[in-house]
Amino acid sequence: MYGINFLEEVQSNISSTTAANAVLRKLFPLNEKSLISGVHLFGIHLVTLKQARENISIKENNIQLIPLENCSKSTLNKRQRKFGHQLKQHVESEANKVYGNDKVTLKKISYSVRDMDFQINYEEKNDIKEKKLISVAKAIDFNYIPREGYRALTSVEQDLQRE
Repeated sequence: MYGINFLEEVQSNISSTTAANAVLRKLFPLNEKSLISGVHLFGIHLVTLKQARENISIKENNIQLIPLENCSKSTLNKRQRKFGHQLKQHVESEANKVYGNDKVTLKKISYSVRDMDFQINYEEKNDIKEKKLISVAKAIDFNYIPREGYRALTSVEQDLQRE
């Protein structure tokens, strides 16, 4: 909008520079070759606008997370999945710097947060191993296994809970 009492209007869906040049052509029709930058005319380059844009992005990234004690299982799973995905991407990018062309395969990561243990398994599901673990669990459920026998199982299978 421009002119006396802002009665004139120019609009552009392309860019601010296109709108600025349309205003220039209406105000000075004889100067067809004159051009003006819309960014500078409308003040889009101003430092205050830049700071406002940066503050908006900081606010978006500064979201308060719910403490782990108050999270549901689905929220914990989502956080763990997101954290695992970010870790995998970071490891893959850093692996190229450290190992060069050698392929680095991430298999499993264990970590804890506030005494809550988490384990991320990156390997594809192995049906044979899964059936083996299920059969061990069924054997433990049906029959009592002596302490020494269970200790022997936990030394072989790392996924079993230890005493």
